[in-house]
Amino acid sequence: MRCCVGGLLLAMAGIESAHADAKLPKAAVSYRDHPNGSKECANCSHYIRAIGAADPEAPGRCQIVAGPVGPQGYCIVYAERNPKNGC
Repeated sequence: MRCCVGGLLLAMAGIESAHADAKLPKAAVSYRDHPNGSKECANCSHYIRAIGAADPEAPGRCQIVAGPVGPQGYCIVYAERNPKNGC
């Protein structure tokens, strides 16, 4: 029994490390294109603004979520940006 559990844990660790750079699909994080009160991508620590975009509402990127995300979007991995700490 211990061998089976140990082997399963090793296999799971291998899968996790193989996908460490993969981003989560929008459906997995309940992404939506509108804010949750004052919580929106534009003030989330994971959000990366679109560089050089003339439109401030242009979609940016997320360090966690796959695909373009709008500055007014929201998802469950939201983490408030803290300018005092630089993040």
